[in-house]
Amino acid sequence: MRILQIANGYLGNRLYKNLFSFQKDLGIQNTIYVPIANGEKIPVGEPDHVVISPCFSQLDRLLFFRKQKNMLKDLEKLDPSQYDLVHAHTVFSGGYSAYRLHKQYGLPYIVAVRNTDVNVFFKRMLHLRKTGVEILRCAEKIIFLSPAYQKLVLDKYIPHTDRKTIEAKSLVIPNGIDSLFFTHKGSAKTWTNDALRLIYVGEVNSNKNPELTIEAVKKLRSEGIAATLRVVGDISEEAYRQQLQKEPFISYYPRCPLEQVLEHLRQADIFVMPSHTETFGLVYAEAMSQGLPVLYTRGQGFDGQFPEGTVGYAVSDTDSRELAEKIKAVKEHYAALSQNCIQLVDRYEWKRIAEEYAAIYQSICQRNHYASGEGEDPICP
Repeated sequence: MRILQIANGYLGNRLYKNLFSFQKDLGIQNTIYVPIANGEKIPVGEPDHVVISPCFSQLDRLLFFRKQKNMLKDLEKLDPSQYDLVHAHTVFSGGYSAYRLHKQYGLPYIVAVRNTDVNVFFKRMLHLRKTGVEILRCAEKIIFLSPAYQKLVLDKYIPHTDRKTIEAKSLVIPNGIDSLFFTHKGSAKTWTNDALRLIYVGEVNSNKNPELTIEAVKKLRSEGIAATLRVVGDISEEAYRQQLQKEPFISYYPRCPLEQVLEHLRQADIFVMPSHTETFGLVYAEAMSQGLPVLYTRGQGFDGQFPEGTVGYAVSDTDSRELAEKIKAVKEHYAALSQNCIQLVDRYEWKRIAEEYAAIYQSICQRNHYASGEGEDPICP
């Protein structure tokens, strides 16, 4: 199978490289198209099948259809007729080009729904909502990273007349985590003392909402519970640096290699990240691989991956008291939660996910509604 992957976020994002590597092992022939702005630095050392193309200006970032027109002209240089399928890894930034290739060349496409699609384009760019719905309506399959985001999009942004059609071709396929977390998979843990060693790993910014966790720890400590918080990651908003430094129960570590992240996770008991918005949240699964129960935001990316109380609990992103209570609930059921984390984390292996995508590609290519060129397109009339 010859697949055109439109991956705007490919550069600097290891999840794409992991997915495409395992797809190559399955015999899938990918061309990975990565559009960037004119003047951006093109990294060296990428293989020939990765096409990094400066095709739009900085001004074009503000002019959606102008940017997309430039991308489409650029994509046509790749000879769309040689591909069996297009996989766009975003609805708007990549999906619109896939939609236009479908209209002009009959190429089927699938599209993934990500955080920027939901919380930037659908939420804020009202003039583009109809375009987004049309992209989804004409896609062969729609991939959501979590049940929470699937429900949010269907309930809030899809017109009633299109909901049944779009829901019928929607799937939930999560991201995978680096193989390091499986080759160094931890063991189920038991609670060994009265201390509560909480950990957060990731960029420190307002969206990740560290202040809520800090307030929850203060509440626990006021109740006589010896709770501490380890924070690992770059501080992207300087206002948080002083907050992390002033609290004696917080230990801060800058961003570090994955091998060191493993060690940090192994020295903690519970992973806590009550983000305001989150498409998926790889670090929840990474923490699970080391036997750490997780606390995640209700209605956001990780919510719904497992039934409530299986590997942790959903919490509000505004209620520190609830977060403190859920931390105590984890302690009460710790051994069972930790065991579940170890047993269930395998669903995030890239090999399994690549095989799932391969089955989708194969099914679409076998149906090949477009091969004869006769009659109406049954997917997008």
